[in-house]
Amino acid sequence: MRGLIKSVLGHILEVVFALFPIRKNKIFFETGIGEVKDNTKAVYDYLRKNYKDQYILKWAVRKGSDVSEIDPGEIVWKKTFGYYYHLMTSKYWIRTHSVDNIVRKREGQIYIQLWHGPGATKKEGFDTPGIENTGETMWHAREWDYYIATDPDSRDYIKTAVNLKIPRLLLGSPRSDRLVNMDPGEYKRIREELGIREGETAVLYAPTFREEDFNRTKIELKVKKLCALDGVRVILRLHPEVKSRMDISEYDSSVIDGNGYPDIFELYMASDIMVTDYSSVSIEYSLLKRPILYYMYDLEEYTKERDFYFNYLERLSGLIVRTEEELIRAVENIDGIMEEYHDRYEAYYDHYNRLNDGHVCERFCRLLSEGFFDRPGNDCLPEYAKKQ
Repeated sequence: MRGLIKSVLGHILEVVFALFPIRKNKIFFETGIGEVKDNTKAVYDYLRKNYKDQYILKWAVRKGSDVSEIDPGEIVWKKTFGYYYHLMTSKYWIRTHSVDNIVRKREGQIYIQLWHGPGATKKEGFDTPGIENTGETMWHAREWDYYIATDPDSRDYIKTAVNLKIPRLLLGSPRSDRLVNMDPGEYKRIREELGIREGETAVLYAPTFREEDFNRTKIELKVKKLCALDGVRVILRLHPEVKSRMDISEYDSSVIDGNGYPDIFELYMASDIMVTDYSSVSIEYSLLKRPILYYMYDLEEYTKERDFYFNYLERLSGLIVRTEEELIRAVENIDGIMEEYHDRYEAYYDHYNRLNDGHVCERFCRLLSEGFFDRPGNDCLPEYAKKQ
């Protein structure tokens, strides 16, 4: 019944908004849950700064989101009448996630999918063992007109994961511009905001979400000893499902809750070491040329749960540790580890970040302004966009 109601309501909205013309210079930005962040934010900021009078910009946000960096006149609250009006009258939809909606894209509208992370390691969609491949494009990607790939892996594997039949343009990661062009003063500024004192080592712990976490009422992270280490401040950046199932007060009082920051990039910039596992966050972090450790205490179990596109472990840019004791020793001897893994780090950096030169937004927005995306199916990039 609920599905029927949504279908009928969506049809009514489509009929109503078909009466309104599509504004050729209006762009509708949206992330998965309606926060102001990610590749969409990078493109939005660049357009505001360099194409201020050329476009009408609208940001779809959920109630409670931090909108301090969005012009009040550009805010659109999700699931309101205004949301559907601007969605259905914008020439361009620019998103980082697939957004479930009750209305369909109109003829003449262009949907550009920027995606929400670099690389492709864990198999997804139709590439996942046990998932029947119908031969059709996966439902959530059927309205996409263009997919912006951050790197060769992102471009290649998305095709088979969702049976994508649209242009996959290799342009780089728009949000990487901020790290490449980072003001040295931001390191100190953000650390002061977080309460990190001079001389302290800030370790950003950003683990992958595990499917089994859905079945747990309480989650305990295996970093309590690390959190209590003298001279170390651990910044926890967790999946919302993990955060809701753990009590940070059980950890050392020096621990910093990094989940309040909408954008993980500020936590990248404030930290000295990243600890992760199977997540693509290490790709972005490598832009800073700072140490990365891979804490894989459940390697055998996780690899049974998730399959990889390639031999993931052979490509990593840092040391793999299996116990918290090994992790602590690695943190204490991080300079030696960086020297040992220098060549692998450089190879990792080159593979994923060759296009991330600080000018990705510039190339994307120039394509947009010159009407490149107005011709669905166009996959012939002009020379200026072919950063090699």
